[in-house]
Amino acid sequence: MLNEPKISDALYYVVDDVELASHVFSPTLEEHNKAVARYRSR
Repeated sequence: MLNEPKISDALYYVVDDVELASHVFSPTLEEHNKAVARYRSR
C-alpha cells in the first residue's frame, strides 16, 4: 500500500539518514545546499 503524497512547497530533497531512509525536503536551493553540506560533513 502506497502512502498519499504530502502537499508541500519543497522542490529539492536529499537523504538525511541512509539507514532510516529519511530525507530532508527544502523549498529553496539555498536550504537544499545547506542540507547537502550537513549530509556530506558526516
